[in-house]
Amino acid sequence: MAAATEEEFTDAELEVATILCGLKKTLRARDRRRAQRLLAAPELPSWGRRRPRSMPEEKPAAPAPVLLPASGVAERDGAASPDTPLAYPESGGDDAPMEEEEDAKKPTSHDQWVQEQHGVVASLSQENAHLLTQIEEYRARLQSSRSTNESLKQLHKLVGVTVSSFSHLLEYTLSAYHEWEALYGPPSI
Repeated sequence: MAAATEEEFTDAELEVATILCGLKKTLRARDRRRAQRLLAAPELPSWGRRRPRSMPEEKPAAPAPVLLPASGVAERDGAASPDTPLAYPESGGDDAPMEEEEDAKKPTSHDQWVQEQHGVVASLSQENAHLLTQIEEYRARLQSSRSTNESLKQLHKLVGVTVSSFSHLLEYTLSAYHEWEALYGPPSI
């Protein structure tokens, strides 16, 4: 009866059955690839990214047009145009004598920096020497404290032995006294 109900499957149906059997495996592999891709590049959104910017080509700059002041303004003021305030040395413009100041600053600034660094090194060396002397003083105090501690421990042991011996002697004396008193009665003074 099983042979009668058993049908022959076509090639297309067998192919679909094979795909359905491997569907679970395919989905797991796809999820694994997606997780690896997200771990590899989490900063890139899934919808894509922008193209990198390109540097614009540099075009040669056109020379700036030279503006000439009106002839009536220059004649009336008797001075240069107000469009050029840097022409006056009093205003601190380009024509001011700054070269002397710059020349004076450069060597002195480096020399000054070198002198400051020498001062820093000297102060740190002095502080280091002071700290080393303090360390030696603390080590001497520590050694003194340790030797005092050892001598006190020895004294404590000696006193402990002496007290212990004295208490044994006292007990012996009292027991001898009580024996004597029991044998001979209280002593008469």
